[in-house]
Amino acid sequence: MVSLSRRRALAGGVALLAGLSGCSGSGVEGTDTATVTERSYERSVSDPSAVTGRNRNGEPAVRSSDRLTSDEFQGTPAISAAEHWAVSEPEQRDALTFDGARNGGDEARTFAAETDLSTATLIVHQYYVDSCRTRELDRLEWGAAGQGPDASVEIDLSYDVVPYDGVCDGDGLGPVEATLFRIPDTIGTIMGFGYMA
Repeated sequence: MVSLSRRRALAGGVALLAGLSGCSGSGVEGTDTATVTERSYERSVSDPSAVTGRNRNGEPAVRSSDRLTSDEFQGTPAISAAEHWAVSEPEQRDALTFDGARNGGDEARTFAAETDLSTATLIVHQYYVDSCRTRELDRLEWGAAGQGPDASVEIDLSYDVVPYDGVCDGDGLGPVEATLFRIPDTIGTIMGFGYMA
């Protein structure tokens, strides 16, 4: 008779429970519709038009004289530090400065200038990254917020994290990137903002 080790018994139990819960690895990846725990958005864009500016020194890549820079970008880098804001008026766009973007600043400035604010909203998403990595915006989703003033929205982003094609100063946290992208709509207050990288 073959003895059943604790490890084999646990593995068998996990496989049995996975099969009963529908997670048997049938080759189907995810669902086409949102599950109970996922937010369903009214609008989405795959591979949205976006540019990224980068500052290797850990300072904001994009600033605005129209708003205060988040305190999280004023000291020690924190992996969760991120900020975002909407630019919907020409005066807000004129308030943007790209001097901190040592890489990609000219492209970001041009991208912002070419945004037609009568039909689109420019969003700035700024965050710390690993020194040898960068993010590429893969998917943009947005929809009406469940609460807040009229025209309030929730935004969700999905980034691909890829090796940085440039000077890489070690493996630590420190560079700040700012991704600029357009929502092809005029929006109100951003009530929810999420991203996955």
